[in-house]
Parts: sequence; structure tokens; C-alpha cells
Amino acid sequence: MSDNLFDIAIIGMAGRFPGARDIMQFWENVKNGKDCITFFTDAELKEAGVGEEQLKDPGYVKAFGYIEDIEMFDAPFFNITSREAELTDPQQRIFLECAWEAMENAGYVPEKYTGIIGVFGGASSNTYLLHNIARAEGIDTGTYPVMIGNEKDFLCTRVAYKLNLKGPGLTIQTACSTSLVAVHMACQSILNGECDVALAGGVTVRVPQKAGYRYQEGGILSPDGHCRAFDEGARGTVIGNGAGMVVLKSLTKAVKDRDHIYAVIKGTAINNDGAMKVGFTAPSVEGQVKVIQEALLVAGVSPDSVGYLEAHGTGTQLGDPIEIAALRQVFQESTPKKNFCPIGSVKANVGHLDAASGVTGLIKTVWMLDKRLIPPSINFVSPNPKLELDNSPFFINTKLTEWKPTGETLRRAGVSSFGLGGTNAHVVLEEWERREEERQNQAMWSLIPISAGTTESLERVKANYLHYFSENPRIEMDDAAFTLAMGRREFGNRFYCVCKDPADFEAIVGGKETPRSGQGKVEDRERETLFLFPDMERIHKESIREIYESEPVFRESLDQCSKMVGEKFGLSLENRLFGVEPAKETDDREKRLVQFSLQYALAIFFTRLGINAALWAGGAIGKQVTLCVGGEVTLDSAFAAVGDDFTAEKEPEHDNQYIMLDSQEDFKFIDSHLSTNKENRVTVLIMGSHYGSEVLAAHFTNALVLPVLLDEESKDSSRMHLLNTLGHLWVNGVSIDWSVLYRQGGQKRIPLPAYCFDRKRYWIGAPCFDSMVQAAATLGGENRNQAENTKENIDRGYITQRLKDLVMELIGTETVDDTDDIFELCGDSFVALQLNNEIEKQFHLKLPIKNIIENNTVEKLADIIWNLLHSSSAKELAGEDPVVRFQTGGGKTPIFLIHPAGGTVMGYKPLVRYLPQDYPVYGIQYTYKEEKNAIRTIEDIADGYIELIREIQPDGPVILGGHSFGGNAAFEIAVRLQKKGVKVEHLIMFDSHPPLAYYCNEVFSELRFLKAFPLVCAMYFDKTAAAADVEIDNLEGVIRYLKERGWIPWGFDNIQFKEYYHIWRKNHNSLRTHMPKDQYTGSLVFFRAQTMQPKEILERLNIALTEGMDFEEWNKLSPSGLKLFEVPGSHYTMLNEPNVKVIAGVLNKVLVS
Repeated sequence: MSDNLFDIAIIGMAGRFPGARDIMQFWENVKNGKDCITFFTDAELKEAGVGEEQLKDPGYVKAFGYIEDIEMFDAPFFNITSREAELTDPQQRIFLECAWEAMENAGYVPEKYTGIIGVFGGASSNTYLLHNIARAEGIDTGTYPVMIGNEKDFLCTRVAYKLNLKGPGLTIQTACSTSLVAVHMACQSILNGECDVALAGGVTVRVPQKAGYRYQEGGILSPDGHCRAFDEGARGTVIGNGAGMVVLKSLTKAVKDRDHIYAVIKGTAINNDGAMKVGFTAPSVEGQVKVIQEALLVAGVSPDSVGYLEAHGTGTQLGDPIEIAALRQVFQESTPKKNFCPIGSVKANVGHLDAASGVTGLIKTVWMLDKRLIPPSINFVSPNPKLELDNSPFFINTKLTEWKPTGETLRRAGVSSFGLGGTNAHVVLEEWERREEERQNQAMWSLIPISAGTTESLERVKANYLHYFSENPRIEMDDAAFTLAMGRREFGNRFYCVCKDPADFEAIVGGKETPRSGQGKVEDRERETLFLFPDMERIHKESIREIYESEPVFRESLDQCSKMVGEKFGLSLENRLFGVEPAKETDDREKRLVQFSLQYALAIFFTRLGINAALWAGGAIGKQVTLCVGGEVTLDSAFAAVGDDFTAEKEPEHDNQYIMLDSQEDFKFIDSHLSTNKENRVTVLIMGSHYGSEVLAAHFTNALVLPVLLDEESKDSSRMHLLNTLGHLWVNGVSIDWSVLYRQGGQKRIPLPAYCFDRKRYWIGAPCFDSMVQAAATLGGENRNQAENTKENIDRGYITQRLKDLVMELIGTETVDDTDDIFELCGDSFVALQLNNEIEKQFHLKLPIKNIIENNTVEKLADIIWNLLHSSSAKELAGEDPVVRFQTGGGKTPIFLIHPAGGTVMGYKPLVRYLPQDYPVYGIQYTYKEEKNAIRTIEDIADGYIELIREIQPDGPVILGGHSFGGNAAFEIAVRLQKKGVKVEHLIMFDSHPPLAYYCNEVFSELRFLKAFPLVCAMYFDKTAAAADVEIDNLEGVIRYLKERGWIPWGFDNIQFKEYYHIWRKNHNSLRTHMPKDQYTGSLVFFRAQTMQPKEILERLNIALTEGMDFEEWNKLSPSGLKLFEVPGSHYTMLNEPNVKVIAGVLNKVLVS
């Protein structure tokens, strides 16, 4: 084995190819010598819009490398709206899906991997934009969604964003060699330490797919739709669509991490031909020779050790002879051997996939090394005499052949890809010789967790695994269990089973009734868990022994207890638990010590698994376990209490953490502490067996009650029972840290079936000639009909239907109900504001943002529009009131959220969606818009907002909150309300910088603000660096610059955006003069963004913020102390999905407490 520090392992693959939906089907096609080019009938081509004249043209070739379902996509899976999906190039969509599938194939998902992942790739020309979007009626191709969805620039960064990859995200474009160059760049990035794992590949999707091409003599396209690489009759290639992706990692790390290794990249190289060739598009012998020589040099291998070459092989009269000449020169410099190395080209099977062709050849060759087979080169009859193959090291293999290694070396191969324009790439591969290792303590039972986003997808995933295990009966189920637990995202629809082997899995999924499986759907609200500690009268010794031997965390904790019991009491815990002779029945102290030790070890095991109990309950021994696990007493002190001076009467009664259960009456205390008990969403985890737990569990007849130990009479495996318990917890929504379960190690990541996407059609059809003529003929009539819809005869029904049409058009859904929440349907505030712009065009009304926020259903918006069209008091209806009523139901303390700098409360909408329904929530927008350039002090603003608050809640209590500027204003409001005797239950700040960071009495010039504003807006889209060097000295220019890039927060139009800027500027100047004169004495909850403000913004806005300053300074102003919580995201994205869920989870607990 020739491992070295520069070797790169290929640990995952994915792809879509002509005739193949995945890499397995692709390999079967190649192995069996299948020509995957589709030949269309005239009827199919006519239906697709091909004209009669073309069909009759003898030079028109009716062939294409067709892939299935390019119009299909699982938009919800990637949190993409339907409309956004329709406007996105299918190349981006398929590349994104392949990235996910490749990661899964490698046994990883980004959220469970702690290293840095990069992504490298490229795409072909965007024909979807040209043929479909640009020609569709009513679509502005200059809008932000169209630009993001169709520019090549965003191919890899879109993947990085959607999969949360933090390494380099580089789109690479070198024509035909794009994807193999991407592989080279990915390898270099790993070797340079820029990332630990890299995705690399390419995609080509040309539309329309059902179309042929016109053959031209001397061109690169074949006259008959067949690619005959290296054949005497070769006259060109065929166009095809496809995508491929590989996952790469340092070989050293891959071996250490026990990854599945398909093959090893020994060396890569890229170069360019330069000008020394016939023309720009022509290949060059010299360029190809040098790139192959360099790759072999990097790999440290000689040409005669290479046992297969995957050529660029387009089957052209010019290209094939040049490629063979270059290869002959490289090989014959080191070996005189003839006809020892087979050469082939995957283009004969699938056509030329352009940007995806290099990675397609790579994946084919990797499969060859993995399977140790050489597939046949198809469409080959006799060699092209110009190649002089008889006098070369090469030959064409025409049948499926076992790949025998060359001498004593491992099997090696080379892969070439040469781009139009001269960028060449070559990769040297070597097989991976699998090293079988003897496993220690191999598990007999395995927990198989499977999940999906929908019930339909879950059933398809289960069916895929059923087929997979039936085809792979010798697979180690522990490897499968480990891969599924550590390498798959955990969705809401879940299934698990505990099984021994593939046959056992097949029986269970196939319908066998067994308590070793379960299925469920996780509710939005997390299930609360209660740890219950019953008295343990009897102990199942074999059960304890099996858990002790299989679970390191449990074993370590029990060993710790055993050592302490021996030292303190001179007793043998091992003899009591594992010995032949039982302890005396009358020895109560020993019983207590054994029970405490077992329940302590079990509690440590389950808490390390991440199962956090909302409440602990039981007897006096359980109380000591709780105190010890919680860190309130030491293990030594707990043993002293249990063993020496222990009486239940001395134990404190109920508290917020532990409920002493002496009678059924005590269960009422549990009900008061578990908010979900009435909903039967409680999991009771009994730290013992059924013995002694019946009375305790009887209260929870509708809850999930799970004893973690077996009864003494049980013949079952305790390992199986424990895994079954974890399975029940998991399918019911309890989060589990699987790494604890697999701490003992030994398992490997293995390729398993990928996620079954729940694809639907998202497609903007290209208009055909007939439909365009029809549209032109009816245009005048439609305009006349629209003119008749005057304000007097528009009724609510028409308004409602038109609004539904607008919503469906914007988000691409097929149905919208009158009462659907538009914000939830749209997925973000940006799309909802686009709806407002459409309303203005349709009804000639400009609604304030407040109206859109408050009236968030079609039904409510229709009422507002109808009233505005028919009422004389339109101004009042249009919502001049600065208070936005987000949520008005419920009788709990109202929450008032103060706007951040800029004056709008639009950014709070995602948060409000997750707050409890029984808390009224109001947003206060900036009220001094009419004051052109006047700068209000924070004190003035606070007094004005207090008047608004007291109109709604005159005497309190209130809850106040605000993001950034809003938090500073809320602080001043809280101080003033307290002085008036009004109770402020909580003050909530979202990354508000302390007054000392602003306080400098400097009012900035307009130019200073104009330089900072693009940076701030870009931050909402994570584009700070791109905006760092902007120097524009007027507001119109700044807005134009931001609009061109789609960096307009909340989709404001020009007027709204100018207003937003002026308020933002005034709010920042207000902060310059604010230093609180009094302290705030109530509850202060502070959410700090994990990513600190970029220094460019702090410098331009002259904000003197240093790390940790916010906590220190706000603490000084709040003597009661603040509770600090860190939130994923930046100052500008912390309130966006998914970061806002973290905030909401904490806030819900704060509000309930």
C-alpha cells in the first residue's frame, strides 16, 4: 500500500446520467456495454415544437443524451419556495441534489460533521434562461430571484448556503474540462488545509431535451447519433445532459475516520495549451503530454504501472489521433511494452456531457477500480488507422473483463479531460486495498433509524432499504446503523427497528409483528421527558452485565461507583451485581448503595446521550442521584447520604427540579411542572425495570412509559431492550447524541441508499409559436375587460380571487385558502412584499407594510382592499397607526417589540410565528417620519413610544424587546416605565450594542453614512466583502448599486428604501447622544449573535464595540444581572430562519417560567 500524506480518498459519489438516475444504474449500464443515447420519433419531436422542415432535413440527427425529470425538484427539502424553484436553472437544482446525495453516499451530513467542507464545480450554458424564462410572459429577467437562480456565479455558493458548508465555494468554468478541473482544485484545497472535505463535480442540462441537432461535416457532432471513440468510422460525438459529484478527503483522515474508500487520487494536474496549436478550439499534443506527465510525477508512479486510461475520447477525426499521440509519447518514454493498457471513453455510452464530462469519466473509472472490472468499449469495430494502436502501449477492450493488476503493483488508472479553449486536466487513480480488521465486541443487535420529510418519502426510503439489504445479505448491520445515525439528517417522519442482520430487517419491514420497531411523526413542539426513579427490589444480573459490557459510559460510571463503595464501605459492588452469591436480603444499606450506583450510572448514560429531563421524580435515592448528576453534591457526599446517615424524612420535599413521590397525591406537582402533560406529550423514562414502577407509571396512562431495564424473568437481550428504548424515544421526537452510543468504535461508514426526494414539477414552459400568436390575438380583448373592472363594480369575490392568483403565481403553489398565512406560504418577508407591489399594480393601491403584516391572509387583505376602494376614510384604513398588531389574542402579558434602526418591524415576523399564541405581540414602528432631518433623542423617542404602549396596556405589566437600536430604545422605555410604577416582566435584547459603544457626541456626515449603508444591506445577504469597496457619494447611486445585486432588505421599492435609509441614519445619530441615567432592575434576557459585527461596519459607523463588551456594559446597567444566550448567525441574520428557532425556544421557556 503506497499511502502518503498527499493521497486523496474518494469517499462518496452521486450523479444523474443518460439512462441512469444514480451512480449504481450508471455503472450497470457501462458494465453491460449499453448505449444510453435516446433516439426520438418524429411525433415526439413535433410535440416538443420541432418544425416539419427540420424533421425532413436529412442532416438533422434525432438523438440526445436525455436524462429523466429535469423539471422535477424537491423544493421544500431545500427550503426553497415554489416560485423560486421555477425561476431556478435546473442545472443549479440538480447540482444541489447531487451534492446532498454525494454527502449521504459518503456517510455524512453537514450538520453532524465538525470539519470544514468546500464545494467546487461548474455548469454549462444556461439554456433554460434563454429558452424558457426570457420568453415567458410577465417575468422580469432583471429581478433578484432570476439572477440568483440562473447566474453560474451562484452554482456552488448556493450549495454552500443550502447545505451550510463553510469551506471554499468556487464555481469553475473551463468548458469540457470543467468538472475534472474542479476535482483538481478540490484536491489542492484539501492539501492546502482550506477544507477537510470537498465536493467536486459538474452539471450540464440543456433545454429543450427533446431535440436533435444538425450534423455538419468536419464538426464535433456525429452524423448518426453514435459516438465511436477510436473507431475507424468515428465521425464525432453526441450531446448529452448529466451531472456528477465526488466527495474527497485526505486519505490519512479517511482511514482514521473509517470512511468507505472507493479509490485513491494519487496525483492531479491542470494546464493550458497556450497559442502553439492550429486554432483556439483545437487540441494540442504538447499541452496534453505535459499535463499527463505532471500528474504522473505528482502521483509518483510510472506510466507502465497504469492499467487503464479513461480518455477524453470524443470520437472526432482530429481529437482522437492527437490524444493517442500525446499518450503514446508519455508512455513510450518509460516503457517499450506494446498493447498492455486498455483505453476507453464513457462518451460512447452517454454522449458528451460538457461541463459534467470529466467527472463522469472519473466516476466510471472509480467504479472499475472498486469492482476490478474493465467494461467494454461500445460502438467499436476496428481501430482508426491514424491512431497506430498496434505500435502503441494501448488497445481497445471490447468485452467485460476482469481487471488483473500489473505485476505486484495495485491497479492504477488515468483520467483525462480537455476543455475547448485549451485547459487540460489529468487525474491518476489507484485502487483502495481494503484492510479487514477484526472487530472487538461486535454488536449482535443494531438500531436502524430511518427518517424522511414526508410520510410518502419515508415509505419509499424503507422500500429502498428493503431492496438494498436483500441485495447485500452479508452487510454488517452495525455499520449500517452507525452510518444512518451519524450520517443522515433526522426528519420528522421516523421509523426504527432493532435487528440482528439484513434478513431480520427484511422480516420486520416486510410486515413481521414485533415490539422491536416503531414509526411516528415528530410534532413541532418537543416532547418533555421525565426521569422516574423507582425503588429497585430485584435486579436482573445478566441484563446489567450486558449493558455494562456494551456501553462504555455506563461502565465507566458504574466502575467509579464500585471503587467508591469499596473504599468507603468495604463492600463489593461487583459481587452484588455480577457475583453468584446474592447479598443478604436484610442488608438495606447495601441495597441502597446498589440502587444508587445503578440509577446514577443510568442517569449519566441517558444525559450524555443528550436526553435532558424537564423534571426528575421518585424516591429519596433518586433525589441523591439528581443532585449528584446536576453537580449540586459530589459523588462522595451522595454515597455518604445514601450509605451512612440516610433517612427519607431528612430529604427536602418538592422543588423545581425534583418531585418526591410518596403517594398519588404527589403527582399533582408533576402536572404543574410539565406543560405538555395535558397534551399527553410526556415521555416517562423509568430508571429501573417494571418492578416497583407500576404505581408510578399508572398516572401516565396516555404517555410514553419506558422502563430502561428488563424484569428478572425476561429472556430478552438487555442490549436489544436498551436500543429499543432509544428507538421509541427517537421516533417520538427526543433528540439523541448518537456519538455516545458509538463511542466504543469499530463501526465503518458505508454507502447506503440516498434520501428519496419528494419531487414535484417546477417548470416555466417555453412558449411555442402558436401560443404566442394566440396571445397576441386576444391581448386587446383582455385589456378591454380589465378596463371594465372599475372601482365601482369590483366586489370582494373578484378581489379575493385575484389575490389568490397573485399568491399562487408568486410562490408557485396550486391552491391557496382564504385563511392561509401568506408569510408562512411565502417562506419569507421578501416574497410577501413582492405581493404588495403586485397589489399596487393590480388595484392601484399602495398599502403600508403594517397592513401586510397585520392582515396576513387573503381574506383579511381582501377586506382591506375593498374598504380602501369604497371608503372615503381611506387614510384611516390604510394604517397610519405606527403600532403593528402581530398577534392580538390571549390574555397573557403583552409583548412590545421596538423597531431596529430603519423604523420597520418587518424583521420580527419570523420570531412572532414561534411565540405562544396566548401572548399579544405588538410592533412599534418609527413614528416621526414627517420630521425630515430632525434627530430625536432616545429619551424623546422613549416618551413617545410609552404613550403608544399605555394606550394598549395603561398600567402594565408589559414585556419589552428590540433588535439592535430597538433594544437600546426598549431599555430607556423600561427604565422610565419602572419609575412610573409600571411592572416590566422582561426586557429582551437582540444583539443591541451598549450605549458606551456609540457614545461620542459625533453626528456623522451624509457621506459617512452613504459609505456604510451598502455594507449593512449586504450583510442581510452575507455579502459584506463584496460591498466593502463601494464608494458612491449619493443615495440614488447607492440604491441603484444595491438593487442591481438584489441586496434590498425586505424587498422595499425605491420610495420605501429611501425612507428606510433616512430613518436608519437618524436612529444611528440618536444613539450617539444616549447614555442612560438610571439602571434597569428587572429581568434582562440578552441574545448575542455568534458572528460578531464585521470590522468594516464598526469602523465606518464609528462603533467602539469589542468582544465581550456587550455583556460587561449591559450588566453594569442592570444590577439584577442579565441572562446571556448565544444565537447562530450574525447581527443581521439572527432573526432569520433557522436561527430564529433557537431564540424562540429560549423565549418560550423564559415566558413560561
